Amino acid sequence: MSLKDAPGFYNPAVQTWQGANSKTFKRPDLDTNLTLPELFEHHAKHSPEHPVFVYADDEQQEHLIRFPEVYRGIRKAATIASAHYHRLADYYAQAQVGKSEDDPPIIGILATADSISFYTLKLGLMYLGLTPFPISTRNSAIAIAHLVTKTGVKQMFVSADPAMQRLAHETNELLAKDGKEFELLPMPTYEDMYGPGGDDALVPMGKVSPNKTCIILHSSGSTAFPKPIKFLDKNFRKWGPFVYYGDVDFCGLRVGAQANPMFHVMGSLMMCWSVYVGVVWSMFKPCTPPVYPTPELFLDSLVATRSEIVYCVPAFIESWARDPANMPRIKTLRAMIYAGAPMNKQIGDRLAAEDIALIPFYGSTEIGAVVRLIPDPKTMEKSEWDYFQISPHIDIRLLPQEGQPHIFEPVAFDSPTFTPNVFNSVIEGRPAYSTSDLIERHPTKHNLFRVFGRADDQLMLSTGEKTNPAPLEAILCQDPHVHACLMFGRGRFQNGILIQPKELFDPSDEAKLEEYRNKIWPSIEKMNAYAPSHSRVFKEMIMVTTPNKPLEYTAKGTPRRQVCIAAYADEIDALYKRVEESSQIDLPPPRDWAPETVHQYIGDVVRKVMENNDIKDDDDLFQQGCDSLQATWIRNTIIHALRSSSSVNTHDIPTTFVYSNHTISALAAYISAIYSGKSVDKDAERAASIERMRALLEKYSAGLERRFPEKAANGHANGHANGTAEIVLVTGTTGRLGSHLLAQLLQRPDVVRVYALNRESSGSVAALEKRSREAFKQWGLDESLLSGGKVSFHAVDLAKPNFALSEELYQEIRSNVTQIIHNAWRVDFNVALPSFEPLLAGARNILDLALSSPRPGGPRTLFVSSISSLRNHSEPTPAVETIEVDPSLAYGTGYSESKWVTEQLFGRAAQKGLRATSVRVGQVSGDQRTGGWNTTEWVAALVRVSQRLGCIPSKEEDLTWVAVDVVASALQEMVDSNEPALHLVSPRPVPWNAVFLPIAERLGVPAVPYDEWLARLEKSAAAASARPGVEQHDSAHNLISFFKAEGMGGAAIPLSTEKAVRSSKALANVRPIGREDALNYVEFWAKVGHLKQTA
Repeated sequence: MSLKDAPGFYNPAVQTWQGANSKTFKRPDLDTNLTLPELFEHHAKHSPEHPVFVYADDEQQEHLIRFPEVYRGIRKAATIASAHYHRLADYYAQAQVGKSEDDPPIIGILATADSISFYTLKLGLMYLGLTPFPISTRNSAIAIAHLVTKTGVKQMFVSADPAMQRLAHETNELLAKDGKEFELLPMPTYEDMYGPGGDDALVPMGKVSPNKTCIILHSSGSTAFPKPIKFLDKNFRKWGPFVYYGDVDFCGLRVGAQANPMFHVMGSLMMCWSVYVGVVWSMFKPCTPPVYPTPELFLDSLVATRSEIVYCVPAFIESWARDPANMPRIKTLRAMIYAGAPMNKQIGDRLAAEDIALIPFYGSTEIGAVVRLIPDPKTMEKSEWDYFQISPHIDIRLLPQEGQPHIFEPVAFDSPTFTPNVFNSVIEGRPAYSTSDLIERHPTKHNLFRVFGRADDQLMLSTGEKTNPAPLEAILCQDPHVHACLMFGRGRFQNGILIQPKELFDPSDEAKLEEYRNKIWPSIEKMNAYAPSHSRVFKEMIMVTTPNKPLEYTAKGTPRRQVCIAAYADEIDALYKRVEESSQIDLPPPRDWAPETVHQYIGDVVRKVMENNDIKDDDDLFQQGCDSLQATWIRNTIIHALRSSSSVNTHDIPTTFVYSNHTISALAAYISAIYSGKSVDKDAERAASIERMRALLEKYSAGLERRFPEKAANGHANGHANGTAEIVLVTGTTGRLGSHLLAQLLQRPDVVRVYALNRESSGSVAALEKRSREAFKQWGLDESLLSGGKVSFHAVDLAKPNFALSEELYQEIRSNVTQIIHNAWRVDFNVALPSFEPLLAGARNILDLALSSPRPGGPRTLFVSSISSLRNHSEPTPAVETIEVDPSLAYGTGYSESKWVTEQLFGRAAQKGLRATSVRVGQVSGDQRTGGWNTTEWVAALVRVSQRLGCIPSKEEDLTWVAVDVVASALQEMVDSNEPALHLVSPRPVPWNAVFLPIAERLGVPAVPYDEWLARLEKSAAAASARPGVEQHDSAHNLISFFKAEGMGGAAIPLSTEKAVRSSKALANVRPIGREDALNYVEFWAKVGHLKQTA
């Protein structure tokens, strides 16, 4: 490899002396031999008035921490660490035999801690002559075990939060088999290091040297295990002077670094900038647990600390920029330095148009900073914000890439002003570090470059998460319909994939494109199963090449990635735009907003989105197959039209209005009323809903008659005596509760047969069996039970005669079943009561089967209802377990109203002599063993959006949740009850905070008052509505009205369980849920990718 045509920019001459005019900062010589801890000692003596940190307290009052205080904190940290170290002095003496003095013992740090404390502890360990090794809290236990094994860490400071404690203990369990466990040391707090006292016992500085390994950092581990990278003190300190090669004197400038991870190079280089440059770091208030850096808190802190520059990952800047109200505060900053990930191009351009200086920071742990930091914000060309100059302090040569003009790979060499920390190649006899990065030269300004990609093709999303596309593409290329494919997504929030099909077609033909997407979808699902959650591809992100623009290939027959992605840049941009807006904007808004015009427009929107021209004005959209994505498209299209051609304030329109107005006629009337300013008559709406409930009850109870014999010859009603074999019909066995119910039934020796009835669009019994096996696997149930011969699966439509089964099979079931548990129901809190009508018809057909049984007394029949049928119970006394319930108590959601109608149907069947029980089930929580809980339920939605909002709600409310395995057991006991109605909620409620505070600790987010949390959620939903985008929407936005309701935990509606506990030992003996359950829920949701891994 030749350097002949490889441009370079090395020039060791300083360009801007730092602190040249400072009266408080005494700059050290750039070639000093003082080590990092000695430089802090130097400044404590010679720069005593110069601040190192600034933070604002809870009252937004400013606090400065100067060099003498920081140096004292370093010495106190060293004193704390020294005691732990000397306790294992004999071990370390033995371990160091044969090692160089320049390779001292290594002490790990695994901590969720405030930045000032973390920064100080690292320096305290260096002061002792030891090597700190900060480890990412995002690593898995396996990755940490690998790092510990590689470095020989014997002691590790671990923060007290449950997440880190658990991660450390899990790591030690892995290490135990080789006898390589480490000792957990308590992470010192800010008070420990900066609080009063202890000055008379401070330990002296240990043996430090410029040639010693002063710190170890590790690589990201994107393609393999993370690799530990050792830094000699003399090389690590070179991270500081590189600022001297920019245009700005940073001395005394307040730079916002509140969100920088201190285990990362972004956080570690701050120590060097402190002593060489005199930067004042703006931080969050030091506390335990630390402040979680939400975008809102970060921006507030920048303003409160009067920061002039911010240094952070682009996700924060992007979040701020999406809210126009933030622009005045952003403009108080001289510059915004972004690092760790690409910036969204549209947002960057918008900020540049506002004359805001955006500056990319490009570098790596192995070679440090490559960019010249920073150009003068006043004179820089802000529109070219994604380009940078290569810093002259580092000897980098740019290797041209064959066949790619203007594309280069940076390669770093040793020089007096900077030494790479890793060498992986030799070029013309010189050791070098080849980055595998690709940068692109500006077309006219040849001293400017921007990041182009990776030679090894990694994709970095705007979140900083990386995708290695090669193995994922290899999986998809196994599909017989795929000729070649390339993933894309650099700088975006999610990935997409560009596919060249085996048989070319025009992808502008939407029908053919949809057909092709469906054809290859099983292979996409295989690929997604292999991929980490952030790398998965959604169906709308599948893109197909056009016949006139096939992919270009290398001599090896592989697609030329960058060339092909560039060729489809416009189409990719259009795809992201379409997905973000998710509205049919090709439909023009109505010419006016007269009622008849609105009606026509709404009809056009609905029929176009649903691709069904046969939908009638009064058809229920959700019975016609409208799904949540289509409902979102319909909503966004209507909102877009109102925004663009009317003066209606769309912020006041609820996100669920399509669900509440579920026909074309109802939607049109609603929008016309909104436009004309008419308010909804809520009393009339309530009366109409209650009348609709009564009417449906009368419709489906008409002709309800008993046909079974009254008593058996043995005198037992229902033909049931102790010891009689049970034949059970269960509906809805592929969901979570249904799976647990089925598993427990199959384990019972008295149950000889189970008929499992479920919906299956294909009608395939094999597909049903597969679903059930997958469900058993998902919920940790014994799959072998399904092969024992007790259960038969049947694909049914309960609303049709004979459940759409053959006459022979229907009569077999009718003649034999001794128990019926009707569990199948649609769990959807958005749609209105008419959308549940097929389920009401199904419930009537279930009752007809039971009432026509030839068995004396008929089968015992149970309906799994919901406490929502009592949602409006407002009396202070507990609601009694009775079927006599006024419909007004259930009014409010289609779901609760449908449950009331069905309860009353079962009550009327009981009046005919059937032993029918409705069990009002409360919140069904994760099982007691694994915590398995659906990610689509409100608790999971609340926890996920809380992780995104950076806080979790605390509340003065009790929870009456019951674990799903206990619910399944209780239902089997309650089917034998003679009571028409029972309440299945915990007889031992627990406080809300007993569950949600452990969850907050596990996620590393603070708990805030419920009203504050709700306000943040509403703000987040408003932002998603104002600027539709896949990166902003959250399923919790659809549940805001539910979250506003009282009594989510169940206890706000007091329910008697007196009869229930008499009917069920499982419920009577249930243990209260607690901390262990809460942590199990989080672990389960993280495992299935619903939550981001916090450790």
